[in-house]
Amino acid sequence: RIDLYFPDYNLAIECDEFHHNYTINKSSDAERQQYICDKINCTFIRYSPHDKNFNIFTVINDIYVYIKNHTKM
Repeated sequence: RIDLYFPDYNLAIECDEFHHNYTINKSSDAERQQYICDKINCTFIRYSPHDKNFNIFTVINDIYVYIKNHTKM
């Protein structure tokens, strides 16, 4: 399952916890992401809250900018 999904914008948000850092999990994550993209034609925004440069406001801004750029006016 996707952590957060905005169906109106085909936008998937994934939070990569510690277990995503292992090589086998990174490969599995990439395959899973590709499978989901192929099925529902969505865009992924991935972030890791454990990254030293992590900032929740950057994630929120990335989501906002994506939605703003994909909203028909």
